[in-house]
Amino acid sequence: MRVVRADSLYGGETVLESVWCGLREGGIVLVDLTGSNRNAVIEFAWAYLLGKKIIPLTQCKNDMPSDIPGLRYISYTPLWKDTKRMEDELRSRLQILRGETMAERKLVPV
Repeated sequence: MRVVRADSLYGGETVLESVWCGLREGGIVLVDLTGSNRNAVIEFAWAYLLGKKIIPLTQCKNDMPSDIPGLRYISYTPLWKDTKRMEDELRSRLQILRGETMAERKLVPV
């Protein structure tokens, strides 16, 4: 497994094109929805649309999309003392998702 930050991808004409290409190629998408960042929400929606395995993170549960039933997220705080709990939960979630098969959707132009 290789970790790639979406904001470090190059190759498209725009940042969003680069992110789209990265999401298509990626297996597991880790997205931080803290603060309802529009770019992160777009990336989350694209990953969801593509049927990717997603691990959402947030500092505030109110930032999570409420219209996706059963969405499980990892909450965290910026405090150093909470880092171990988040690390353990993230490691556990990654192990589970790596063992599941992909239900990827292929987008076909209409």
